[in-house]
Amino acid sequence: MSKKIEDYMCTVEQSKRLKELSIAESSLFFWWTWFGDDLYTISTQELKINDHEAYPAFTSQELGELISELLQTDWSQSITLKTKIDDYYFYVEGALVFDTGAALEAQARAKFLIYLLEHKKQI
Repeated sequence: MSKKIEDYMCTVEQSKRLKELSIAESSLFFWWTWFGDDLYTISTQELKINDHEAYPAFTSQELGELISELLQTDWSQSITLKTKIDDYYFYVEGALVFDTGAALEAQARAKFLIYLLEHKKQI
């Protein structure tokens, strides 16, 4: 089964929430509206066309870096992302801290980042 580009980035809804939470809008890809809020497409640049709005479509790598910055730690040293069938879990120093319930890595990382920001949680 081949994956689509969308499988390597956070969802539109996650992108919108991260933008609301004031996460930097620097990303390799952007979701942008097309014909209102019901249809989105991906672009490699932030487009400003009429009333269309762009949202950063963060990749797994970009989200990992954002999480590391937020936690002020080296991602590879203390945070571990493990997967079991269709689910991702975050461990910090060997202890389970968050079950994402997400089937794709980028969406799992986005969900974890949103959780940290909403709860202003420091691990």
